[in-house]
Amino acid sequence: MTRKMPLDQFERVSASELHKFQEYYTQLSRIETVPRFTDDESTTGFIFCADLEFPEEAQRRLLSFPLAPEALIVDEGMLSEGQKETWSKLFSQPYSSTSQKKMICSFAPKSEYVAHYQYLSFLAKLGVKITLKRGYKFYQERFIKPYVEFCAKQRKAATNEEDKRLWKLMANIIYGTKKINK
Repeated sequence: MTRKMPLDQFERVSASELHKFQEYYTQLSRIETVPRFTDDESTTGFIFCADLEFPEEAQRRLLSFPLAPEALIVDEGMLSEGQKETWSKLFSQPYSSTSQKKMICSFAPKSEYVAHYQYLSFLAKLGVKITLKRGYKFYQERFIKPYVEFCAKQRKAATNEEDKRLWKLMANIIYGTKKINK
């Protein structure tokens, strides 16, 4: 949470800016030496909607760790024979799909995938083919960083375990709620 995060002034990216980013990501995916298109310290950030394709070479690089998770309903056609067999052994019945979405990491092409521009740069460097559809730019700032650093400093200065735990929870509350075990 110490990185720059979107704050306000959201506006749609122009066609010319979108084209420049598309060229940048295309060059990065070819593993070319490309000068940085944007400065990470810039006060302007971007979020894009893109189609992602994982060429065979990128799949080999990422074999143990597919990236770009997506929420999907897992139907029987998505399972291998081994997975179906394991399901049958565990639950003594054939696989039945549910209506609940699961976070799935796979090399399947992604359509209309929404991601931060720095994450797309990371994917492009790994050889993922990115086709931009649209994007938004925004004002970004490290507005949470002082609070996180304050909590870390207080935790370090704490003299007992209860205070250390409190300051850790105070910093982690930014990420969402967490059940506190006593």
